[in-house]
Amino acid sequence: MFKVLIVDDMEVFRRTLKRLKLWGDATGFVIISDSVDGQDALMKLEADSYDLIITDIRMPKMDGIELLRAVSEKKLCPVSVLLSDFAE
Repeated sequence: MFKVLIVDDMEVFRRTLKRLKLWGDATGFVIISDSVDGQDALMKLEADSYDLIITDIRMPKMDGIELLRAVSEKKLCPVSVLLSDFAE
């Protein structure tokens, strides 16, 4: 089982990601938790191990780039995916 953390300040995006049919026994990826910003996600990553982070780039408090920088420096998660709904 691969543990997944979703990080996005918009609830609709977190909910949409959770509803995708790719999670579960068939793929081995399971969403364990979600966070509304990078600070909350970093606390969760320091408290528990995750195999995959799916994070938005723009968020309040700590954005996705800052989060991934901290995750990389502390070696908290091996795989990260950045998402954004901005065109630029």
